[in-house]
Amino acid sequence: MYITAALKNDKKSKRDLWRAILKKDREKVNEILIQKHEELKTDGPNDPINKCLIYINNNRDGICAHKDYQDEITGCSAESHVSHILSERLSRGPKHFPIIFIMVESLIT
Repeated sequence: MYITAALKNDKKSKRDLWRAILKKDREKVNEILIQKHEELKTDGPNDPINKCLIYINNNRDGICAHKDYQDEITGCSAESHVSHILSERLSRGPKHFPIIFIMVESLIT
Protein backbone atom coordinates (compact mmCIF):
# COMPACT_ATOMS: atom_id res chain seq x y z
CA MET A 1 0.00 0.00 0.00
CA TYR A 2 2.76 2.47 0.92
CA ILE A 3 4.81 1.61 -2.15
CA THR A 4 1.84 1.98 -4.48
CA ALA A 5 0.89 5.32 -2.91
CA ALA A 6 4.46 6.58 -3.11
CA LEU A 7 5.42 5.46 -6.59
CA LYS A 8 2.00 5.33 -8.27
CA ASN A 9 2.48 4.20 -11.89
CA ASP A 10 6.29 4.28 -12.00
CA LYS A 11 6.80 0.59 -12.77
CA LYS A 12 10.58 0.80 -13.07
CA SER A 13 10.99 2.43 -9.65
CA LYS A 14 8.56 -0.07 -8.10
CA ARG A 15 10.47 -2.99 -9.58
CA ASP A 16 13.81 -1.57 -8.44
CA LEU A 17 12.43 -0.86 -4.97
CA TRP A 18 11.02 -4.39 -4.60
CA ARG A 19 14.33 -5.87 -5.72
CA ALA A 20 16.19 -3.80 -3.14
CA ILE A 21 13.70 -4.79 -0.42
CA LEU A 22 14.00 -8.49 -1.26
CA LYS A 23 17.80 -8.22 -1.28
CA LYS A 24 17.57 -6.45 2.12
CA ASP A 25 19.57 -3.54 0.69
CA ARG A 26 18.59 -0.66 2.99
CA GLU A 27 20.84 1.88 1.27
CA LYS A 28 19.35 1.16 -2.16
CA VAL A 29 15.79 1.37 -0.78
CA ASN A 30 16.52 4.74 0.80
CA GLU A 31 18.31 5.94 -2.34
CA ILE A 32 15.36 5.08 -4.61
CA LEU A 33 12.79 6.73 -2.36
CA ILE A 34 14.88 9.85 -1.68
CA GLN A 35 15.58 10.22 -5.40
CA LYS A 36 11.86 9.95 -6.14
CA HIS A 37 11.11 12.44 -3.35
CA GLU A 38 13.51 14.98 -4.84
CA GLU A 39 12.21 14.34 -8.35
CA LEU A 40 8.57 14.94 -7.41
CA LYS A 41 9.31 17.60 -4.77
CA THR A 42 6.61 16.30 -2.43
CA ASP A 43 6.47 17.66 1.10
CA GLY A 44 4.07 17.94 3.96
CA PRO A 45 2.65 15.66 6.62
CA ASN A 46 0.79 13.50 4.10
CA ASP A 47 3.75 12.97 1.76
CA PRO A 48 3.33 9.36 0.54
CA ILE A 49 7.01 8.91 -0.30
CA ASN A 50 8.09 10.00 3.17
CA LYS A 51 5.48 7.71 4.75
CA CYS A 52 6.76 4.80 2.66
CA LEU A 53 10.36 5.52 3.64
CA ILE A 54 9.48 5.68 7.34
CA TYR A 55 7.32 2.53 7.15
CA ILE A 56 9.98 0.45 5.42
CA ASN A 57 12.75 1.60 7.76
CA ASN A 58 10.63 1.11 10.89
CA ASN A 59 9.58 -2.40 9.82
CA ARG A 60 12.93 -3.54 8.52
CA ASP A 61 13.25 -6.37 11.05
CA GLY A 62 9.89 -7.83 10.06
CA ILE A 63 10.65 -7.49 6.36
CA CYS A 64 14.01 -9.24 6.80
CA ALA A 65 12.45 -11.97 8.96
CA HIS A 66 9.79 -12.58 6.32
CA LYS A 67 12.50 -12.96 3.69
CA ASP A 68 14.75 -15.11 5.90
CA TYR A 69 12.01 -17.45 7.11
CA GLN A 70 9.69 -17.51 4.12
CA ASP A 71 9.91 -21.31 3.88
CA GLU A 72 8.91 -21.77 7.53
CA ILE A 73 6.11 -19.19 7.50
CA THR A 74 2.74 -20.67 6.69
CA GLY A 75 -0.34 -18.59 6.12
CA CYS A 76 -3.19 -18.86 8.58
CA SER A 77 -6.38 -16.87 8.89
CA ALA A 78 -7.40 -18.36 12.24
CA GLU A 79 -6.71 -15.21 14.21
CA SER A 80 -8.93 -13.04 12.06
CA HIS A 81 -11.58 -15.74 11.95
CA VAL A 82 -11.64 -16.10 15.74
CA SER A 83 -11.75 -12.33 16.12
CA HIS A 84 -14.67 -12.15 13.70
CA ILE A 85 -16.59 -14.87 15.56
CA LEU A 86 -15.95 -13.28 18.96
CA SER A 87 -17.04 -9.86 17.80
CA GLU A 88 -20.17 -11.42 16.32
CA ARG A 89 -21.00 -13.16 19.60
CA LEU A 90 -20.19 -10.16 21.75
CA SER A 91 -22.33 -7.78 19.73
CA ARG A 92 -25.14 -5.92 21.51
CA GLY A 93 -28.13 -8.02 20.64
CA PRO A 94 -28.87 -11.42 19.24
CA LYS A 95 -29.17 -11.78 15.50
CA HIS A 96 -32.27 -13.94 15.85
CA PHE A 97 -34.38 -15.54 18.54
CA PRO A 98 -34.66 -19.32 18.74
CA ILE A 99 -38.16 -20.62 18.03
CA ILE A 100 -38.47 -22.05 21.55
CA PHE A 101 -37.87 -18.61 23.02
CA ILE A 102 -40.62 -17.15 20.87
CA MET A 103 -43.03 -19.93 21.90
CA VAL A 104 -42.30 -19.44 25.61
CA GLU A 105 -42.59 -15.68 25.26
CA SER A 106 -45.97 -16.01 23.56
CA LEU A 107 -47.26 -18.27 26.38
CA ILE A 108 -46.19 -15.78 29.06
CA THR A 109 -47.97 -12.81 27.50
